[in-house]
Amino acid sequence: MDSRLIGLFVLVFVISGVGVYEYDDGGIKTRLSHSQYKQVIIELPEGVDVAVLDATPGKVEILSRSDRCDYDLFRITLDGATVKCGYYVSAEFDFQSRHLGQGGGWLGHFRKTTKRELTVEKASDGVNVILSVPYYAYRSGIRYSGDGGTLKNVFKVSKDRVKISQEHSNPFKTLPVCSGIRINRLEESAYFVPNDPSFSERENETYWYCGGAGKRPRCCSKFFLRRS
Repeated sequence: MDSRLIGLFVLVFVISGVGVYEYDDGGIKTRLSHSQYKQVIIELPEGVDVAVLDATPGKVEILSRSDRCDYDLFRITLDGATVKCGYYVSAEFDFQSRHLGQGGGWLGHFRKTTKRELTVEKASDGVNVILSVPYYAYRSGIRYSGDGGTLKNVFKVSKDRVKISQEHSNPFKTLPVCSGIRINRLEESAYFVPNDPSFSERENETYWYCGGAGKRPRCCSKFFLRRS
């Protein structure tokens, strides 16, 4: 690393071309500049195409070599994710949860903001970044109540793409639950593929994946960065 980056990262492990690095900056968590991200890519060792920058608590960044941009960046936080093609934002998305009410309408869930967890784990063929979000089922005024289950979002990391899988722990024995991916921004430099049999519907900018009554919905989608 150049003098601006010396001491910022410690390599934890490498698996299947993916290196996992932890920040070692005295506890000061700062977002790198565009030029610093470029420098990280330059300094990646041979055979490593993707760097997972573990800045927990609350943020993990997936930096990969790119054929079109200076680098590809997938930033995952407790609130959602951002995809960048170098300096430019390609996509922004977050996650939703709901269940079917007794009256027949869908009821959205509410995040337990202090209970969310973001972790990095080894997989057999790469690295998984896991965002687990528990939900309340109901809100009345400023009060939240009920168990809306936990939505587990798994980002499987490989070069040029992030494969997203979701699993919802449905606490409702007789009611269907849906997990959703809400696309807040999608530019031409990226595209999203809701490629799973459990895909149920698109409602505005949210893609919903639903399980039957009492069942756990599971889904799998992909984000790609377009190549020239």
